Amino acid sequence: MKEKFVKLSKPLLTACMALGAWVTIDIASYIFFGEYEYPKNPDEQ
Repeated sequence: MKEKFVKLSKPLLTACMALGAWVTIDIASYIFFGEYEYPKNPDEQ
């Protein structure tokens, strides 16, 4: 059972790391290149 879990957890961990890196890069690119608009408060409009 433990060996099966180890085999399964490696691709899962890799996928999580890839997703985390993608999200981090996505947020960073939005901030650096000004594509990201901060959510505006509807009351201020």
